[in-house]
Amino acid sequence: MSKVVFFMLTLILLTSCASTGVEEFKLSNVAPQNVMAINSDSSAGQSTDQQDAAKAAENLGGKDLEKSILTMEMKMWDAFADGNAEKFLEVVANDAVMVVGGITETGADYAKFIPEIDVTSYKIEKFSTKVIHPNVVLTNYFVKIEAPNTDAAGTFNVSSLWKKTGIHWKLVFNQDARIYGEIPQ
Repeated sequence: MSKVVFFMLTLILLTSCASTGVEEFKLSNVAPQNVMAINSDSSAGQSTDQQDAAKAAENLGGKDLEKSILTMEMKMWDAFADGNAEKFLEVVANDAVMVVGGITETGADYAKFIPEIDVTSYKIEKFSTKVIHPNVVLTNYFVKIEAPNTDAAGTFNVSSLWKKTGIHWKLVFNQDARIYGEIPQ
Protein backbone atom coordinates (compact mmCIF):
# COMPACT_ATOMS: atom_id res chain seq x y z
CA MET A 1 0.00 0.00 0.00
CA SER A 2 2.74 2.48 0.96
CA LYS A 3 4.62 1.70 -2.27
CA VAL A 4 1.49 2.50 -4.27
CA VAL A 5 1.00 5.81 -2.43
CA PHE A 6 4.68 6.70 -2.85
CA PHE A 7 4.47 5.84 -6.58
CA MET A 8 1.34 7.99 -6.99
CA LEU A 9 2.94 10.94 -5.17
CA THR A 10 6.11 10.55 -7.24
CA LEU A 11 4.08 10.47 -10.46
CA ILE A 12 2.18 13.59 -9.42
CA LEU A 13 5.44 15.33 -8.48
CA LEU A 14 7.05 14.47 -11.80
CA THR A 15 4.08 15.78 -13.76
CA SER A 16 4.03 18.94 -11.66
CA CYS A 17 7.74 19.54 -12.34
CA ALA A 18 6.91 20.14 -16.00
CA SER A 19 4.84 23.25 -15.25
CA THR A 20 6.56 26.63 -15.22
CA GLY A 21 5.67 30.21 -14.47
CA VAL A 22 3.89 29.51 -11.18
CA GLU A 23 4.04 32.24 -8.57
CA GLU A 24 5.28 30.73 -5.35
CA PHE A 25 5.40 31.50 -1.64
CA LYS A 26 8.89 32.32 -0.36
CA LEU A 27 10.08 30.14 2.50
CA SER A 28 12.25 31.78 5.14
CA ASN A 29 15.98 31.21 4.88
CA VAL A 30 16.17 29.76 8.39
CA ALA A 31 18.09 26.49 8.40
CA PRO A 32 15.75 23.79 9.79
CA GLN A 33 16.98 20.87 11.93
CA ASN A 34 16.32 17.17 12.56
CA VAL A 35 14.23 16.17 9.52
CA MET A 36 14.11 12.42 9.01
CA ALA A 37 14.76 11.54 5.37
CA ILE A 38 14.14 8.33 3.49
CA ASN A 39 16.62 5.72 4.80
CA SER A 40 18.69 8.44 6.46
CA ASP A 41 20.38 5.92 8.81
CA SER A 42 22.90 4.74 6.23
CA SER A 43 23.82 5.54 2.66
CA ALA A 44 24.41 1.85 1.83
CA GLY A 45 21.89 0.66 -0.73
CA GLN A 46 20.36 4.12 -1.20
CA SER A 47 19.62 5.70 -4.54
CA THR A 48 21.24 9.03 -5.36
CA ASP A 49 17.92 10.79 -4.66
CA GLN A 50 17.68 9.09 -1.27
CA GLN A 51 21.25 10.10 -0.43
CA ASP A 52 20.49 13.67 -1.58
CA ALA A 53 17.34 13.70 0.57
CA ALA A 54 19.34 12.47 3.57
CA LYS A 55 21.96 15.20 3.01
CA ALA A 56 19.22 17.80 2.57
CA ALA A 57 17.57 16.69 5.79
CA GLU A 58 20.91 16.95 7.55
CA ASN A 59 21.62 20.39 6.07
CA LEU A 60 18.08 21.77 6.32
CA GLY A 61 17.44 20.55 9.81
CA GLY A 62 13.99 19.40 10.86
CA LYS A 63 12.07 21.49 13.32
CA ASP A 64 12.54 24.80 11.50
CA LEU A 65 11.65 23.24 8.15
CA GLU A 66 8.63 21.55 9.72
CA LYS A 67 7.63 24.88 11.28
CA SER A 68 8.00 26.71 7.93
CA ILE A 69 5.95 24.10 6.07
CA LEU A 70 3.34 24.13 8.87
CA THR A 71 3.18 27.93 8.55
CA MET A 72 2.45 27.57 4.83
CA GLU A 73 -0.18 24.88 5.48
CA MET A 74 -1.79 27.27 7.98
CA LYS A 75 -1.72 30.09 5.40
CA MET A 76 -3.60 27.75 3.07
CA TRP A 77 -6.14 26.89 5.81
CA ASP A 78 -6.50 30.54 6.88
CA ALA A 79 -7.28 31.51 3.28
CA PHE A 80 -9.72 28.59 3.07
CA ALA A 81 -11.43 29.61 6.33
CA ASP A 82 -11.55 33.29 5.28
CA GLY A 83 -12.91 32.45 1.83
CA ASN A 84 -9.90 34.17 0.22
CA ALA A 85 -9.03 32.43 -3.06
CA GLU A 86 -6.25 34.90 -3.87
CA LYS A 87 -4.37 34.19 -0.61
CA PHE A 88 -4.99 30.47 -1.12
CA LEU A 89 -3.20 30.57 -4.47
CA GLU A 90 -0.20 32.34 -2.89
CA VAL A 91 0.78 28.98 -1.39
CA VAL A 92 -1.01 26.52 -3.70
CA ALA A 93 0.14 25.99 -7.30
CA ASN A 94 -2.49 26.74 -9.94
CA ASP A 95 -1.92 23.26 -11.37
CA ALA A 96 -1.75 21.50 -8.00
CA VAL A 97 -3.64 18.22 -7.77
CA MET A 98 -6.35 18.64 -5.11
CA VAL A 99 -8.18 15.45 -4.10
CA VAL A 100 -10.93 16.66 -1.79
CA GLY A 101 -14.30 15.13 -1.00
CA GLY A 102 -13.91 12.49 -3.68
CA ILE A 103 -13.28 15.09 -6.40
CA THR A 104 -9.97 15.80 -8.14
CA GLU A 105 -9.36 19.37 -9.31
CA THR A 106 -6.50 21.76 -9.96
CA GLY A 107 -5.52 24.29 -7.32
CA ALA A 108 -6.95 27.09 -9.50
CA ASP A 109 -10.29 25.30 -9.97
CA TYR A 110 -10.53 24.47 -6.28
CA ALA A 111 -9.80 28.10 -5.35
CA LYS A 112 -12.96 29.19 -7.22
CA PHE A 113 -15.11 27.41 -4.60
CA ILE A 114 -13.30 28.81 -1.57
CA PRO A 115 -15.43 31.99 -1.26
CA GLU A 116 -18.54 29.77 -1.03
CA ILE A 117 -17.25 27.68 1.89
CA ASP A 118 -18.08 28.85 5.41
CA VAL A 119 -15.55 27.65 8.02
CA THR A 120 -15.94 28.70 11.65
CA SER A 121 -12.58 27.34 12.82
CA TYR A 122 -9.94 24.68 12.19
CA LYS A 123 -7.26 22.99 14.27
CA ILE A 124 -4.24 21.08 12.94
CA GLU A 125 -2.99 18.14 15.02
CA LYS A 126 -0.19 15.57 14.78
CA PHE A 127 1.63 17.47 12.02
CA SER A 128 4.63 15.66 10.56
CA THR A 129 6.96 16.10 7.59
CA LYS A 130 9.21 13.83 5.58
CA VAL A 131 11.88 15.05 3.17
CA ILE A 132 11.36 13.04 -0.04
CA HIS A 133 13.97 14.92 -2.06
CA PRO A 134 15.94 18.09 -1.24
CA ASN A 135 13.19 20.10 -2.97
CA VAL A 136 10.16 18.01 -1.98
CA VAL A 137 8.52 17.68 1.44
CA LEU A 138 5.59 15.43 2.27
CA THR A 139 3.28 16.38 5.13
CA ASN A 140 0.66 14.42 7.01
CA TYR A 141 -1.66 15.67 9.72
CA PHE A 142 -5.21 15.76 11.00
CA VAL A 143 -7.41 18.82 10.77
CA LYS A 144 -10.62 19.37 12.74
CA ILE A 145 -12.96 21.76 10.96
CA GLU A 146 -15.98 23.46 12.49
CA ALA A 147 -18.42 24.73 9.89
CA PRO A 148 -22.18 25.26 9.54
CA ASN A 149 -22.14 23.02 6.45
CA THR A 150 -21.87 19.38 7.49
CA ASP A 151 -19.96 18.53 4.28
CA ALA A 152 -17.13 20.86 5.29
CA ALA A 153 -17.24 20.10 9.03
CA GLY A 154 -15.43 17.13 10.51
CA THR A 155 -12.03 15.60 11.10
CA PHE A 156 -9.81 14.81 8.13
CA ASN A 157 -6.50 13.04 7.59
CA VAL A 158 -4.56 15.30 5.20
CA SER A 159 -1.44 14.71 3.12
CA SER A 160 0.26 17.45 1.12
CA LEU A 161 3.30 17.58 -1.11
CA TRP A 162 5.35 20.79 -1.16
CA LYS A 163 7.84 21.48 -3.95
CA LYS A 164 10.66 24.02 -3.86
CA THR A 165 11.62 25.80 -7.07
CA GLY A 166 14.55 28.18 -6.60
CA ILE A 167 13.92 29.70 -3.16
CA HIS A 168 10.14 29.29 -3.22
CA TRP A 169 7.90 26.50 -1.92
CA LYS A 170 4.42 25.75 -3.23
CA LEU A 171 1.85 23.05 -2.53
CA VAL A 172 1.59 20.76 -5.58
CA PHE A 173 -0.59 17.96 -4.16
CA ASN A 174 -3.20 17.76 -1.40
CA GLN A 175 -5.54 14.96 -0.41
CA ASP A 176 -7.88 14.60 2.52
CA ALA A 177 -9.90 11.71 3.87
CA ARG A 178 -12.69 12.16 6.40
CA ILE A 179 -12.25 10.11 9.55
CA TYR A 180 -14.99 9.19 11.94
CA GLY A 181 -14.40 9.05 15.66
CA GLU A 182 -11.26 10.16 17.43
CA ILE A 183 -7.87 10.91 15.90
CA PRO A 184 -5.74 7.75 16.14
CA GLN A 185 -3.06 7.89 18.81
